[in-house]
Amino acid sequence: MLERIKGPKNLAVINDEAHHVHDDDLAWNQTLLALHANLKRIAGHGLSLWLDFSATPKTQTGTYFPWIIVDYPLAQAIEDQIVKAPLIVHRVNREDPQTVTADTVVQAYHDWIVVALERWREHTTLYRDVGQKPVLFIMAERTAYADVIAEHIRKQAKLKRGEVLVIHTDAKGRVAEKAKTKADRDELEALREAARNVDQPGNPVKIIVSVLMLREGWDVRNVTVILGLRPFTAQAAILPEQSVGRGLRIMPGIGPDRRQTLEVIGTQKFEEFVRELEHEGAGIETVSEPPPLPVKIYPVQDKADYDIAIKIDFALTGTTVHQAIITPGQPLLSQDFLRDITQHIEQNLDLCGRFAELYGLVKRYVAQRCFGITVDVDTADIKRRLRDPIVQQGIVAFLSRQIGELSVSERSIEFEDASFHLSKTSPFTWRRQHIPCQHTIFNECAVYNSLEARFAQFLDQAADVLRFSALAESYTRFRVDYLSAKGAIRFYYPDLVAVQQTPSGLVSWILETKGQENENVTHKDASMDRWCELISNQTGQTWRYLKVPQARFDASHAGTLAELVAELGPQELRLFAGAVQPEASGHIKKSR
Repeated sequence: MLERIKGPKNLAVINDEAHHVHDDDLAWNQTLLALHANLKRIAGHGLSLWLDFSATPKTQTGTYFPWIIVDYPLAQAIEDQIVKAPLIVHRVNREDPQTVTADTVVQAYHDWIVVALERWREHTTLYRDVGQKPVLFIMAERTAYADVIAEHIRKQAKLKRGEVLVIHTDAKGRVAEKAKTKADRDELEALREAARNVDQPGNPVKIIVSVLMLREGWDVRNVTVILGLRPFTAQAAILPEQSVGRGLRIMPGIGPDRRQTLEVIGTQKFEEFVRELEHEGAGIETVSEPPPLPVKIYPVQDKADYDIAIKIDFALTGTTVHQAIITPGQPLLSQDFLRDITQHIEQNLDLCGRFAELYGLVKRYVAQRCFGITVDVDTADIKRRLRDPIVQQGIVAFLSRQIGELSVSERSIEFEDASFHLSKTSPFTWRRQHIPCQHTIFNECAVYNSLEARFAQFLDQAADVLRFSALAESYTRFRVDYLSAKGAIRFYYPDLVAVQQTPSGLVSWILETKGQENENVTHKDASMDRWCELISNQTGQTWRYLKVPQARFDASHAGTLAELVAELGPQELRLFAGAVQPEASGHIKKSR
């Protein structure tokens, strides 16, 4: 392999987990430096690029590497909700044990173990219903302690041997290599496999006990509780980021309504160690009472009278990974620029498999329309102009907008599920506001804020609303694509759906509460208007869209949806030919 790598005259190096290979004395770096020297000899230049990536770009003493170009800190990742937020749950008010042996380790750490198991059991009860398995990770001080703690937990929690996994690691967090026989090697590999696949369906492991946090590419996402039973210090050859890092990955399928948390429990020394992350700007909150777990939202079969059928349409989407071959010193061809522009348009519009068709359109536009005259795209002057990112962005934005408008106006709605009922919604967890409501199929009405909560209560009490439901973002599957202000196709998730009884018949409403408005609101409104019109025409049912501004709703004295519609007026209500007209007054008794 090394001989094959020596062949090409242009090489780039990308090191993942680069904190492991920062020393030039390592064989890995020596090999890369040898490749660099070889390229200088045969091509007149060395490596084209060398990039190091690491979640912990520091030495074991905590010193940042001096060659850092870009830092994306943990604090920002937490703020962006792409990782869990560490939360110290401090429920044991006692001094750390001073003397611990294998015989006394359970007694010494008993209180912390009890708290961690309680939290893990609560997580298990909740997340089991949404198809996830929370994992408790325990870090012990010595391998002998890990064995004893694991056996104690098996007995106390009545777990099978395979449900509590003990991993012995060396000082660098790697699975310890102590295999001498084939049977030992097979057992070691089985342990590695079990640790790697903790998240997989059918994997029995629920609790992991180890000396250090695993660092062998451990991508487990379902760790929700970490218990630290060791006095971490700077000499421990582990950083605070590493101690909690493998528990920070987001658990899938839990939802976007609030950030996920990683509960950290442990001795005073362990808590102090984790709080060192605050030096990186990551605020680590400490609570004495565990945070409330999200509630489970689910359709109640006994409330079938309040079920709502809603048409689920779909758009075929796909993402093209941007690719380009750049040779230093060699000018790019016009097709390189045209290809880049086409791929950006394809990505903007979520079009899949239409590159050839789009490429021809882009080339014709650039050659015949873009510059006001017909041009040769292969001339040096045109290639120079197309190289300009501003010119490229302008072409992408214009064509995305034009093509998007044609696509949106001409595409008829295709149903993914023409008879989807909200009663078919899978159970999901919800951390934001939720209120009990009678006239909805769900056990609780999941809302994002107090405005939605007040409006949901209004619908629940309105005499002319037979049934309604919060749509809860992506959980109920309903979404409508729209063309954003920048010409890209995006998805819009309305707030609520309701069915109203009027003297002329039933009217189904898509309802959106609105506080502040941004540049995309009008585009969402237009897309929702079109959806309601097309659905009404295609199904013979009456669908309408109503936007409810906060200020006007708070000032309203309406008791029915019809009265609210009349108060808001035509600027918020969309009417379509043949649609049932709402009554401005008159109360209709709700069907119970």
